[in-house]
Amino acid sequence: MNLEQTLKIHNKFDIRVLDAKSGEIKHEQTAYNIVLDKMYERLLNWMPFFQGIAFGTGSGVPATSDTTLFQYLGWRQMGQTDCGTIEEIRHLPLVSRKRRITLHADEYVGQTITEIGVAYSSSTNTSGDGNTTYGGIVTHAMLSQPILKTELDVIQIDATVYLNFGSYLMSAYDDRVYWGPNGDLIDYFMGGTFPTCRFYASKERIFDNIVNGSSLGATATVSRTEWIKDALNKKLTTPVRRFDISDANGAIRGIGFGSAENKGIFGSVFPIPDVFGGYSIEGDSLGTGDGVQTGFNFTWNDVKQTGIEIFVNGVKQTSGFTLEPNRISSSFVKKSAFAALPSTGRGYGCAFSPGGTYLAVAHDNSPYITVYKRDGNSFTKLSGIEALPRYGYGCAFSPDGTYLAVGHYNSPYLTVYKRDGDSFTKLSGIEALPGYGNGCAFSPDGTYLAVAHDGSPYITVYKRDGNSFTAYMLALSKLSGIAALPSTGNGCAFSPGGTYLAVAHYGSPYITVYKRDGDSFTKLSGIAALPGTGNGCAFSLDGTYLAVAHGGSPCITVYKRDGDSFTKLSALAALPGTGYGCAFSLDGTYLAVAHYNSPYITVYKRDGDSFTKLSALAALPGTGYGCAFSQDGTYLAVAHDTSPCITVYQKDIHEPLQEYNVVFGDPPAAGAVITANYEVPYIPKDSNHILDVQFSIQWV
Repeated sequence: MNLEQTLKIHNKFDIRVLDAKSGEIKHEQTAYNIVLDKMYERLLNWMPFFQGIAFGTGSGVPATSDTTLFQYLGWRQMGQTDCGTIEEIRHLPLVSRKRRITLHADEYVGQTITEIGVAYSSSTNTSGDGNTTYGGIVTHAMLSQPILKTELDVIQIDATVYLNFGSYLMSAYDDRVYWGPNGDLIDYFMGGTFPTCRFYASKERIFDNIVNGSSLGATATVSRTEWIKDALNKKLTTPVRRFDISDANGAIRGIGFGSAENKGIFGSVFPIPDVFGGYSIEGDSLGTGDGVQTGFNFTWNDVKQTGIEIFVNGVKQTSGFTLEPNRISSSFVKKSAFAALPSTGRGYGCAFSPGGTYLAVAHDNSPYITVYKRDGNSFTKLSGIEALPRYGYGCAFSPDGTYLAVGHYNSPYLTVYKRDGDSFTKLSGIEALPGYGNGCAFSPDGTYLAVAHDGSPYITVYKRDGNSFTAYMLALSKLSGIAALPSTGNGCAFSPGGTYLAVAHYGSPYITVYKRDGDSFTKLSGIAALPGTGNGCAFSLDGTYLAVAHGGSPCITVYKRDGDSFTKLSALAALPGTGYGCAFSLDGTYLAVAHYNSPYITVYKRDGDSFTKLSALAALPGTGYGCAFSQDGTYLAVAHDTSPCITVYQKDIHEPLQEYNVVFGDPPAAGAVITANYEVPYIPKDSNHILDVQFSIQWV
């Protein structure tokens, strides 16, 4: 089998001229580049390509064949004074890295800068920023307004390089192949060494890291230098790797590729259109009749229910038997309790970091925010996080996992921590909210932070620039024409593209959606009201569905979005009590709701527009207030009343629960040979078969 996928890389520059004494901005402009052939040469060799920024004084029209500036003046390597990385966004589908160089007041005085480019070092290192010797450029842009450098000026040049994956799920393969979250390709893009990888075969059916559930085995490795380069088509292809007769035997339900089972480039779930649709099995021996037995099993599980043929002594049977489909487990198993939150209070909100390494919980006893670190299936409480001023109500990680925001009681009602490894440090100077903060959410690109709160206008959006957050109040007095919510905001969520901001609140219609255009947020009209107070809300990954947990039966409502219209779906099976928090799994298959009354947490499974309530999970000890899925869908965390105040369930995906697949009305005679022809939606690998695999990336 062979998989191919396109990745798009592009770049822009933001240039500021600052007054050397006051720091005030005197001039700023944006420049857009062309990507040069040299960029693809670097990519095709998995070499570093963004180690500095070059600037020059030449003129002309950039061409893809350029290797340096028209008139090179100088370059700055990252790590030099006031030069370095400003921002890294690792959240799919649009990954970006912003780096800055600074030209100080006493440098390049009298020179007129007209052109710039992302540059690389002459070092042959496979990672990092190399040496300080200029090697050439990989992008080239001309300034729309040349800049004459004086001794009164400091010039900052920010270059942002974007890597566009298109989407987390690869639409070319009907969303059955998915990019590894925060994986090896993203590490390389951020300056790391591209690692040795291998193909993995897995036996489960969930969307996970690289191995979806459990590994059956792996191929020989593919080193960085073994990739096959096609310079003409800007394409990299792995050599063919083989699962031999003794490798990965069993039901292969997915193939992944990466440096480890839980980290890499992609994973998949069979069947995959145009790659692997299924495997036909002929003459499968189901057994021999004894004159008594009526039930017989297929050798392989999860048989497609169309096209099955049953034979007795080689004669095809057209009647006298029934086919029993497999029953598939789709359950979440409660993990053993880990270190409880302080005292016997309650957990209100929780959030996983994008990679699933950290789990934050907002709660009502000091320090009011707790972070656990996950290692495998173990969660360990981190220490030393500076306490909030009072009760924590809601929390959210930024898309790159660098920031943790917490809405809480007591001024400033919102606190943001910056993460460095396992350390979380409070940021200062964030403008206070007008009342206690409840739920909060970052936009997918990490630029905006929304907070639902008490006190008009009941929803506030902050815009981030570096470590600085500036408040944008959604009120008539702040942004013209944007009406405040009718009352206290309880929870909020951005759509995956960052276009829509939903807020659950007190006061009819209990749910409000704003549409964002730049820094402007405009309230949409015509959304059917909920039956009671909206407490929490969540968008599905594709932005199609908006779920709201609320008061009043059915206590959970799902809207389907079409453009700017949100239409209520038919009522879901009602919860036993008020819904407080909700969350979609990353693949959109599951919707979890934390609520009042046992079992305090409920999970629905989605099929199209239908949401079916799963069998009750092991009950929590008290009311569930907030919930969150890990990015890979393996874990479901719930913040709740009563110790330990935080509970984690682990996805339990088993082989289909199989009883008898073929049941005869009358038992086959003694000695009768029962066989079958059928198809399975996976690769039934055994010692009689090999499997060759290959993967390609095309840069554009």
